[in-house]
Amino acid sequence: MNNGIELLTMHRWGLMGPESPWAWEKCKDKILSLRGRKGFPDADVLSFLRISVSLSDGKVMDEFTGVQLKRRWKKVVYALLYYYSSSPDVKEAGRFVDFRKLPGGYAFAKAFSHRVIQPLVDMLKENPEHVREAMMALGGEAMPYGDFSFKVRTLPHIPVLLVFWVADDEFPAHATMLFDENVTQHIPTEMVAILGELLRKRIWDVRKIIETLPGAEVFRL
Repeated sequence: MNNGIELLTMHRWGLMGPESPWAWEKCKDKILSLRGRKGFPDADVLSFLRISVSLSDGKVMDEFTGVQLKRRWKKVVYALLYYYSSSPDVKEAGRFVDFRKLPGGYAFAKAFSHRVIQPLVDMLKENPEHVREAMMALGGEAMPYGDFSFKVRTLPHIPVLLVFWVADDEFPAHATMLFDENVTQHIPTEMVAILGELLRKRIWDVRKIIETLPGAEVFRL
């Protein structure tokens, strides 16, 4: 059986099954309401994590490659924007907490570690510099923690702090992902887990591009 996040994704949030509430026609009104609101500019496109969502037809594009996201990830983007649009306009607290400290987060902590944290550690083991460059390409702001760390805005009022420790003779590679304390005022805890998974995927996507292009070229995309 699938782990907690995947099971949640399929059965509770309807992100995998054929009958899904996350079709453009079903949720576009909520997403359209974000234009000029909750940190998004008054523009024809919503953009976050270098993903663009056209408000005219709902196309969800990778801004690096110009390719549409696969169906599952398009549903994830729609679901996140839907819940974000439905929440009050609360600014970030400026304090970061572990996923387990969020309401109900402890129940999903093992799955979150498996689906989000461990893949980040695996990437770190392979090439720490590519992880660093991927974070920069996603608009991350360097922070003074660990061996390197970045604060990245996922949705406009939801900053996430990622801290990385590179393996050495004494300690294995390690990574952590912390969320702004007010994150669950914007999206439910389960959606925070899915947001973490989307961020992990974007780091993976950009890292793969960096493997084929010089770092300077990535920042021009």
